[in-house]
Amino acid sequence: MRAIVGIVGCLLFASAGFSTSVLASEGDTSLSQRGGYVLSKGDLSRDTNHVALMFAAARSFHGPMSFLGLEAMHQLSFLYDSFYALGEDQLKYPIVPHAQARIIEPTFAFDFCFFSTRRVRPCLGAGFSAVYLQSSIQNYQMYAAFPAQARIMYASFDNIFFYELGVRYRSFQNRTDGYLAKHADLMSFFGIGLFFPGQGM
Repeated sequence: MRAIVGIVGCLLFASAGFSTSVLASEGDTSLSQRGGYVLSKGDLSRDTNHVALMFAAARSFHGPMSFLGLEAMHQLSFLYDSFYALGEDQLKYPIVPHAQARIIEPTFAFDFCFFSTRRVRPCLGAGFSAVYLQSSIQNYQMYAAFPAQARIMYASFDNIFFYELGVRYRSFQNRTDGYLAKHADLMSFFGIGLFFPGQGM
């Protein structure tokens, strides 16, 4: 935990020290593909650790504000996750035990990036998602969730590519026959994307 705080602190310090500002404006658009390492807990997944993939698209609807260079954007993302479900004695979700479960999760979120005229930008976001959970053609469920994420993005108009490093948390629950089952994921991710500047500046 101290290492993570130290890395974030160094990045923020480096961001404040850049002498060259990177333009940021309303209409900035980004597309990114993320690879994530997921830590799961609860009454659903047998695999505590597994890999997930996410595609995200974001567009700024408000350029840099005077408060810490805050930039606001809408973000639409799609998560694909796959793992094996628990056995009959532990599984409280109405899906096939021991089967490979798949999650497809579209998410609409609001994302806020600080120091948006700098190359290194810390961002926070939260939104609403629909979790489609499937273990076979006949067995699938839909759940609502409210994921949140924190990330650090490196962006430069000198290059169309940008890089991001972050964490995402999401949980949902199911009640069957009086039993309350919960599932939660904490995903750390690294992403590479394309940055398209807006025309607002």
